[in-house]
This record gives sequence, C-alpha cells and structure tokens, in this order.
Amino acid sequence: MKNLIDKMPTLSATSSLARCLEKRQELTVDQVFLLYRKGVTEQRKGNFSLALHCLQPLIPFFCNTPLIWLRIIEIGIRLLYYRDNVNEGRVIDIYGSGRTRRVVLAPKRSYSSGSPSPAFYAQIADQAGITEDYLESISGVLLSLTRKTVDRKLRIASLSLAAYVALKMGRYHYAADLAHKMIDEEESVGDCSMTASMYLMECMVSTGPFDIALKVMSVDGNERQIGECGSYPIWAVINRCIVLCANRKYGEAEALYKVRFDNFQNVEQGSLLFFFFLMTAFQEIKASTTSNELYRRSVLALGVFIYSKLNRSPDAFRLINELRKIQDDEDEQAGDEYYLLRIKNESSQHIFIIVFHDMCSVARHIHRLVFSRHCASKPTSADVVVCGGGIAGTSVAYHLARRGKRVCLFEKDSIGCGGATGVSGGLVSAPIFWQDASIQHLARRSLNLYTQLAKDGQFKFTNCGRVYLATSRPNEILLRRMYSRGIVHNNNVELIDCPSEMLARWPFLQTEDIQLALFSPDDVALDPVALCQELARQAQQAGALVFENCAVNEVLLGDERQIYAVNTSNGLLETSVFVDASGIWTGRVLIKSLPFRHLQTAAYPCTYTYIHSTKLPTGAVSDITPIFNDLDNKVMIRASGFKTLCVGFPEDGIRPVARQGTSYGVWHHPEPDWDLFGSSLERLLHRCPILGDIEHGDLICGMESYTPDMSPTIGESSQARGYYVLNGLNGQGLSLAGGLGETLAEWICEGVPQINVAHLDVARFLGAHANSQYLMERVPEIAALTYSNIYHSHQCHTARNLRMSPIYHQLRDAGAVFGEIMGYERPLWFEKNPKPNRNALFYGQDSLVGKPVWFDWSDYTLFIISTSFLIFNIFSVASEYEACRERVALIDMSSFTKFDITGSDTVDFLQYLCSANIDRPIGTTVYTGMQHERGGYVTDCTLSRLSDTSFFMIAPTIQQERCVLWMKYWAKKMNVNVHIQDVTGMYTALNIVGPSSRYLMSDITGTSMSTQDFPAFRCQEISIGMATGIRAISVTHCGELGWVIYIPNEKFFYGSIFQKNFIGKEALEKQVERGVSRRVVQLLVDNHNKEADPWPQGGELVFRSLAIALCKLQHAVLSGNCVVLRPKEIPWNDKHVGSTTSAAYGFALGCQVCTAYVENQEFGISVDFLNRGYYEVDIAGKRFPVRVNLHSPSLPMISSEHPLHYRPTQ
Repeated sequence: MKNLIDKMPTLSATSSLARCLEKRQELTVDQVFLLYRKGVTEQRKGNFSLALHCLQPLIPFFCNTPLIWLRIIEIGIRLLYYRDNVNEGRVIDIYGSGRTRRVVLAPKRSYSSGSPSPAFYAQIADQAGITEDYLESISGVLLSLTRKTVDRKLRIASLSLAAYVALKMGRYHYAADLAHKMIDEEESVGDCSMTASMYLMECMVSTGPFDIALKVMSVDGNERQIGECGSYPIWAVINRCIVLCANRKYGEAEALYKVRFDNFQNVEQGSLLFFFFLMTAFQEIKASTTSNELYRRSVLALGVFIYSKLNRSPDAFRLINELRKIQDDEDEQAGDEYYLLRIKNESSQHIFIIVFHDMCSVARHIHRLVFSRHCASKPTSADVVVCGGGIAGTSVAYHLARRGKRVCLFEKDSIGCGGATGVSGGLVSAPIFWQDASIQHLARRSLNLYTQLAKDGQFKFTNCGRVYLATSRPNEILLRRMYSRGIVHNNNVELIDCPSEMLARWPFLQTEDIQLALFSPDDVALDPVALCQELARQAQQAGALVFENCAVNEVLLGDERQIYAVNTSNGLLETSVFVDASGIWTGRVLIKSLPFRHLQTAAYPCTYTYIHSTKLPTGAVSDITPIFNDLDNKVMIRASGFKTLCVGFPEDGIRPVARQGTSYGVWHHPEPDWDLFGSSLERLLHRCPILGDIEHGDLICGMESYTPDMSPTIGESSQARGYYVLNGLNGQGLSLAGGLGETLAEWICEGVPQINVAHLDVARFLGAHANSQYLMERVPEIAALTYSNIYHSHQCHTARNLRMSPIYHQLRDAGAVFGEIMGYERPLWFEKNPKPNRNALFYGQDSLVGKPVWFDWSDYTLFIISTSFLIFNIFSVASEYEACRERVALIDMSSFTKFDITGSDTVDFLQYLCSANIDRPIGTTVYTGMQHERGGYVTDCTLSRLSDTSFFMIAPTIQQERCVLWMKYWAKKMNVNVHIQDVTGMYTALNIVGPSSRYLMSDITGTSMSTQDFPAFRCQEISIGMATGIRAISVTHCGELGWVIYIPNEKFFYGSIFQKNFIGKEALEKQVERGVSRRVVQLLVDNHNKEADPWPQGGELVFRSLAIALCKLQHAVLSGNCVVLRPKEIPWNDKHVGSTTSAAYGFALGCQVCTAYVENQEFGISVDFLNRGYYEVDIAGKRFPVRVNLHSPSLPMISSEHPLHYRPTQ
C-alpha cells in the first residue's frame, strides 16, 4: 500500500485525475481510492489545500462514512482558525482518531518565502466555503453517523471535534454537553477524560457559573497519587485553582496550591501528554514553548497571581525568581508582550512592578478572565450605568454609547451567558406576528439591527423563516390577519391551505388535520450569545466600559429619591441614571431608602422547558428549514442540519419560580420535569412523528420574566428618579430587545421616545400589580400565550378581583359579567336571571368570526340599589345602548384615575402642562390634553376648578401612575409649589347618562339640573340624601347628556389652544405649518355580515384608492331598444394609508364602527384628500368598503318617550 501511495501521480493540471475533477467527469473506483489516499497523505504532510481539493469531491461517495467527515473537519479547523488567529501567534491542538494532532499556527514573525502566509490559508478557507456554520453542520453529521458505531475511539474523536467547534463558536452549553458525553464514553480515567475536563473548565469559566465549575473540578487527594493515571489530579488541581481565581477566592486557591504544587519541580516527565491538553483548552500557547517548560511556567504563573492577590510578597518573589531561571532566548526574542503585576509589600508598603516576557497560556488565560474582568480601569463616574449583560442590557448600552453617553455595563457572569439569553434557542419572530403598531416597529428595528450586526460580527445568523400551523377556525382567522399585515412589507409571505402541498414541502410533518399554514419569511435563527457579545464589542468601540463577573450590589438614593451612585463589586460609581435590564433579577438590587428595600416591578419569572436533541433522522432538514409553530397544540419545532429544538407552552406545564428562602430575588432554578413536559411531547410527536426515532434528548429548563398584561415594561420608575427599567419581555426577548434598547436610549437622551409607549411604560402598573402572589398566579397563563395573539377583548382567567368598586357585589347580584382593566373589575354586560353561585368573570376573548356571546340577550328589568339610585339591569347590549341614548343608564366608572392638585402655583403649572386654557372660573370643567415636547399626547383628561388654587383631575385608568410621575417631573423642573394627591381609591364614580338623566339627577338631589342651573362642562358639589361632599361634573366621557358623580367612599350609602405657552406648543405649531400628515378618523364598515364575516378587532389595515368613473353596461331595458349606460366608480391606485386602532359594533348605525388613523407623508391630510378617496379595510384577508367620517354623525332619537330630540356633544 505504501508503494502504491508513493507511486501515485501528483495532482497537477496535466494529470488525468485532475482533468476529471476539473471537467466534473465521473470517477472510477480506482480513482476514488487513489484520491482518498492522496488526500490523507497530503493532510499528514500539512498540504491542507491539496488535501481539501482531494477529499471534498469524494463526499458523495463516502457521505455515510464518518472518516471523510472527520478529516474534512480537521482540515477545516486548521484553515478556519488559522485565519482567525494568525495575529495572535497561537497553537491549536485538536484530537482526532484517538491521538493528538498538533496544529502549529505561525507566531508573530515575518514569513519566509517557502512558508505559507496566513493570507494563503485564509484564501483557501474562503474558496472552499469553510465557515463556522459549515463546520458546525458537518460536525453534527459526523455525530449522527458515529452515534451507533462500535468504534469507541471514533465516537470520542467525533465528540471531541464537535466540542472544539462549539467552544470556538461560543456555544458553551452545547460544548459542555458533548464533554460530558466524552467522559461517559471513557471506561477509565484517561486521555479522553482529560480533554473533556479541559473543555468543561473552559465552558464553565467562560459562562460564569463558578460554583458549578468548582464542583466539577473538585479533587479528592486520596483517590490517586501524583503521576498515576497520567497525573490527572495535577490538572484537576490546576483547573480548580483557575476557577477559584476567576471567582476571586484566592485564599482557597492558595490552600489548594500549597498542598499540591510546593514541590512542582519533581513533576514526572510522563505529564508531557497533558501539556498538550492544556494548550488545547486555552488555545494560546507559543509554538516554540516546550511542554516541560510550559508546565512549570503554568504552575509558577498561577502561584504568582494567587500570592500577589493575597499580598504575599516573599512567596510571589520566590516564584518570580524561578520563572526568571527558565526564561530562554526564544522568549526574549518574542518579548513584545508584558504582564505588569503590582505587588504590595506588607512590610515596606512599596509597589513593585514585575515584568514578565511572553508568559505561558495559563497566565494569559488568567489575565483575560481575571484582570480584564476584575482589575480593569475603574471609572469613578458615568452618565449611565447598565445592569445586565443579556440581550436587553447590551442593546441599551450599545445604543447609549452610540449617542455619546459614558456608559458602564455590569454583568455578574459573562456577557450573553447568564439568565434567559444564555439558554435561549436564538429564535427571532418577524414583525408580522404582532398586531400592535408600536410592537411591530420595535420588532422591525430589532431585526434590522441584528441583520447589520451579523454582517459586521459574522456570527451565526440564518434567515430560515417560520411556518404557523392552524387546525381550528379561530387560528385560521388569526393567520389570515397576519397575512394581511405581512403582505404589505414582504411579497414572499405565503398562505397554504392544501395539506398535500404542506407534506410535499415538509415531509417530516403530519399535515392531515392542518387547515391553514402561513409562511413568514423574515424570521431568523441566530446565536444569542454571540449577538450579545457583538453588541458589547461595538458598545466598547463607541466608548462604553464593560465589566464581567462584576455585580451591582446597591443603588444609592439622595434627596427626593434621586439616584446619585451605585455600589458594585468594583467599588462605588457616581451616576444619575441607572438602567436595570437584568432579566428575572430586575428590581432585586438593594435600595435601602425604599420601603421594601428594593424596587417593586410588575414582572415575575416562570419556567419554560424544551428538548435539545440531535438532527432529525431525515435528509429533508437543513439550516434553512423554517421554524414550525403549531398554534392550537402550543408547540414549536426548530429542526436544523445539526440539532433539533422542541418547545411546548401548556399552561399546566409552566411553573412560577419559587424564591429560595427569605432572600428577595434569589431564585431557585427548578430541575427539568419530564412529567410536566409529557403533554407537550405527545403533541410534538403527533405533529412530527419522526421525533420518536431520535434516541435521546436533553430536557432544558429556562427562566423568563413575564408581565400581567403580556407587554414589556420600559421607562423610568416612579419609585426612584433616574431608575430606568427594561424587562418583562414575555419570552420574546430577542425579537424585541433591539428596538426596546433603542427606544430606551432615546428616552434617556432626549426625554421622550419617538413612538407611543404608553402601553409599555413601566409606570402603567401600580404597587398592587407587583404583589408576588398575584404575579405567581398570573404569569403561567401569560407564558402559555407566548405564541398566541390576543386582542382588546381578551380577559385572563387567573389572578382576578385584584381591584374592585365599592358597588361590585351589587352589580354582580344584578347579573354583571366583569372584565378587568389594569386589575380593576368593570361590568361588560349583564346576564338575565343570574345564579347566586355563578362565575361572574369573563375570560377568553370574543369570537373573531360572527357575533360575540353577549350580542343576542334580550329583555330588561329594573334593579333598585336603594331608594335613591336606579340601575338598569340590561340583558342585551343593544338594549343597554338604547337606554343610554333614549332614556337613562348608570355606568360604574370608579376605575378612572383621579387627582387633587393644589398649591399656590397650580394655575401656572397646569397652564404650562395642558394645551387647553384651564384658567377658567371656579366651577368650570375643561377637557384637555397633556403633550410632551414632541407634541404627542402624554394623556387626555378633564380638569375641574374647585377653588383659586385647587383642581380635580380625571384621567384614563391606565394613566394612574404615569400621570403623577409626569406631573411631579415637571413640578420639580419648574420649581413650583404644587401638591399632587392620588385620590383614585377615595371616590366611587357613577356615570348617569341619557336624555332622562336630568330628571333623575333632579329627583335624587332635590335641586334643579336645568341648562341654566347646571350647564355642560361644569362642576358643583352636591348632596344626595345625607351624603355630602359629592362632586358632580356635567361631562359623561361618551358624548351623551349626563353627569358623573364622585362620591367619597366613606360617605357612600350603598377656545384656541395657541393663546398661551404649554409643553409641545412649538412642535404643534411646526406641524400646522407643514400640514397634518396623520389624522384620526371614524370608519363605518359596509357590506359586512355580522353573522359570518370576521369582526374587526383593531390593527386592521386601511387602503385608499382613487375612484374613477367609467361607463359600464348595466342592463338594456327601459323602453323600446334603448340601452342605458350607468356610470360606476371602480378603485384605482390602491395604497396602504393607515390602520384601525379599535373597533365596536354601532347599534344606532347598524354597522361595525372603527377608529383609525389615515396618514399621507407626501402632502398631508386634508378634508379634500379624505373625501376624494375610496377606502377599504382588510379584516382577516377580506376587504370591506368603508365610509370615512371626521366626526361621529348626529342621529335623532327614535324613542317616543322624549319627543324633544337633542344633539350629542361632539
């Protein structure tokens, strides 16, 4: 055989074999054999270009043979990582076929004419398509081929190569899994276990769980003596010492070091093999360093570092002298690198600077892990301090640094490796998934950011797309609504309604019961750890400082709860802005001056579980195979060319995380539970039966933070000034964090974000929402909805009755069915003949097709609360509507936010905050808006003047915390004497509405309520019975005649806005000058069948086209043979111009009524523009013509009880 190889002709341009390859002709069996042997020979000689040229064409012949893949991976590692590390002068050692292959990378020196340059190998790798993704894919193929082989050495070699590639890609969890399997393969402690031990140590030190690393690297000195079994205990001790140093446990490291290494000079020469293992683990050894010198230097460097940290100068100098003795000439020539070590002499208090020339890999690794993370330059102040090195924290730091802020980012572990990001599957949902316009914007910004970062950082980024599967009618409508949103931005969005076509495209799925599938092409699978590290790297390039393995221990507050500093593991750092983006630990930092000694946040962690296994045993999957979401079964599958992820979201399989002991924020990470995952596994096997052919899979349990309303929290907390929060991403962290980070950075730098974030603002929640019992009941339900779209009618079934009106029980007895808003229970409609023990809480959401459940109740009765109050118990929403419009009705509005604003500067303060003129006579009520600097709304409200210096303010329920934070911010900035008191819980608010409300109010008060005595937009204090101090305001918030009366709970008995200066005036004036480009309108939907058509829910797209009159033959009958041509308008130049924001059925109008915005960025919105267009709204893929109104139409009453019609307030 040797003679045959030696006699084989060289592959040149003239050889017949080369001509066959160039012309892509078929090869004979002999040629295939010769080509393989030639490739192996050239690989051994180090001619990697020629070896790769020989072996790659043989893949079709040996695709099921592990050795061909193994050799290609070895060559690829050499070429790829040579290219990446040529400037470092490194040595890479890989292990294949049961032996060590030493791959020497050129050190920092000039290259002789006979030696290949780094650029040469880089060119080979690029031409051959050798990338990290390619190596990862073929390593997965190699693992699948060797899984059942009887050759244990081949299995070990495959695991070792795959683990090495995973380490290089930063996939530490996966590498650790492979290292554990390597140990399982080894029958006794030997070479394989040594390599696996090094891999595990590298994984654990890099990802930061030092306590776990110490357990893995624990050493029992009684097991074996030094030198036995390849001196394994020595290397275990070195590993443990390194981990202890990285964890800053220098005392323990010293004790272990003294026991094992005081006599290091007597180490047996048999340790030679393990020196190469050390080089493999750290990948930074000089090519010229001999193994024995390496070992001695490693131990000495470790000792110097430990003793210097403990201020043990004599011991450190003793080891330094030993290091000097073993310095050789080659080290001096390559001495461009230095380590500066400051040792404080305990006796003389002098600082000694010791210079080491080109120290060994262990010293470099310690320098990287410890010096760079713990001993970096310590700043004394920063503009912004960011806590958390996950995707949220690195995104915020990146955007702040790019805006010129001095940013310090602190991560208690390693960037991207802790919390939810570290165990994330790396799946990014496209904007098509969300119906909310703001969330769509954030998702689009995130996706654009990651795409650009992937080009700059070259981390794994696969545009694989996603397929949503629906087996029920509601989810089919949901997919059609998603398609309507997606097709506007990407023509490649597909709807597939043929199960046979689905099976042909994805043969490993069971598709018989699928009614509709939607393909979203913009979804992405990426490496989340590498993404975070790239964000951190670019933030550092922009000037940010990043500190790993450094925790934020305390936030310090000064006057008026303003942040002035944070206390970290590196010491005190002055700052006025702190961003808490620490995921499940958000709000857990100590703040001694707060009542609970920490910030209260309305977010809580719960578990999610998924299976990580090898590639599906089919050739139909690859890296670009889409993600599959089965909406009805609540499972998700990500099948790629080297792995498979299977996730389930059943509510009964999700658990809130229990706190460990009494320590707040110390979470107990539960172990994965196969029993809880059982129902999801059954659904996964039903949808993808081939999963059952995979022999094993690892069940992984992660933790994610969820909010009660399924929306993220972002913004400044009302509990501490300068304390910003970004958390509660509800399982969609990767999809939204990029855009949220940009929005929060904009918020911090400019004061106001560009987009409307009222429904995301952390200030929308109250202290009651941060109650741990409430959150523990609610978050599993929210987690189960991770990949479900919910609409405005959706009501949760958990953690209800958090906040209730004083008349809640009377309303319940009357048949009220309640829905919640921000935890407050309010009647939605009334049932007929309610049962005493019924469930009065509505949960779920209205049907997307046809009439909702509340539509068809009929009849009504009269319910009497007391001798003075009447409530109509209406059993049809149409009847309720008719009562409000034709007679009188009473509505509980106690949930609305209420403030008393007093002080000598109150008028000037409110005049500046509000766009309307509020300096009106006492007893006047003004409806106004509060704008921010950009001219957008902070809130709308009514202000009733009670005295010269006091006002009563009513605002929406969701604004209770946000309003007071905004007003207090401006009160401090303006330095005015104003006192703002939240009195929401002090009053019961009842809205008496309808044309007969005037008569009812006269009856219960005994006073005249005529237009002259109590005109519209007035506020008076009245008495009802023996109750006094009741505030009555003649504004109903719904346009009809009526009053809202605010009853103190302890007494409840069962013009032009531009005539003054205000916030946002300049922005509004500029908008008037350039023309309004966006306007809110009312849409009346025509040709809609309420029985069978999908109902609008908000978020539907609005289209406008020009109407062109054309003559079209309609019919040919009038008199004689006369033909009549009738003009008909047809749409032309169809264009998307806006979206609906909310929708409801209008009983008086007899059609669906939508509120929408229409925009035109080219030349603005005018009345003429609106009138000339032909408009349609797309509801779940079906177009309906709509009429556009700038104001609600005024319709006469139809009731004969009150012939004097009135005109509703517009």
